[in-house]
Amino acid sequence: TRQYAKRQMTWFRREAKIEWHQPHDEDAILDKVKVYLEK
Repeated sequence: TRQYAKRQMTWFRREAKIEWHQPHDEDAILDKVKVYLEK
């Protein structure tokens, strides 16, 4: 529902480690995942 989606967006905005990416930017996303997994 719309209320559920609004609650999700509120939670995501407060989460400091969230990084938003464009879906078509696959190379940047894969680079971030690789760096994260190497930690």
